[in-house]
Amino acid sequence: MLTCPVCGEPNDDFLVVCTSCKGFIQSRVDTLDLFRTSWGMLESPKSTLHRIAIARYKNFWIFLSAVFGVGATYAILWYGNMGARLGGLGSCLAIGVLLGPVLGVAFVVLASMTTRLISQLLGGRSTQRTTMAVLAYSMVPIAISVVLVFPVEVAVFGKFLFDQNPPPQVIDYAAYVTLVAMDAILALWSLVLMCVGIQVTHRMTWGRAFVSFLSIPALALGILMLGIRI
Repeated sequence: MLTCPVCGEPNDDFLVVCTSCKGFIQSRVDTLDLFRTSWGMLESPKSTLHRIAIARYKNFWIFLSAVFGVGATYAILWYGNMGARLGGLGSCLAIGVLLGPVLGVAFVVLASMTTRLISQLLGGRSTQRTTMAVLAYSMVPIAISVVLVFPVEVAVFGKFLFDQNPPPQVIDYAAYVTLVAMDAILALWSLVLMCVGIQVTHRMTWGRAFVSFLSIPALALGILMLGIRI
């Protein structure tokens, strides 16, 4: 709780204006800077999550969701060895760029709605806008994977990245293991940030936050399996 310096009224941590006297109880944040906020998610997640929660406009959550969608689409194509079926590397890249952003934004919206519902049932409290922004900014490590790691994978393995003829690990085993491990670490980092984000912004215990967080990988796994079947 924040105590108003003017009237002494206790206020919620994420309020900017006192509910009693309408005086400012903490600095107002109108917009979020993409690079500053993204770096803050990596360097000091809790203070950055607080800044996201009190920001008036949740800038760039759609952009980060779209980048996540591109990475997730490529992961589905890679896991399903879809290269030969879809016509090669060019087709796979085009599908990721065209379809990925739509899937990414849709996933963040759906995941935030599910997470918020479960959190409310467990005693958490946060707005839909804040939950969407927190989930989107938690995907900064995945965005790093898409921007930095994926181009290296394409350069090293080419069309065989999404194919198994021959498997990428046969072409260069050391590079394959290293790059896949980097992808896995960055994805795990994002999952940890999501859990922290739920705990901080919904003001829940770690146990309840983890239960709410489990809906996100469950939803992602369901979509992955559906994508492979299709």
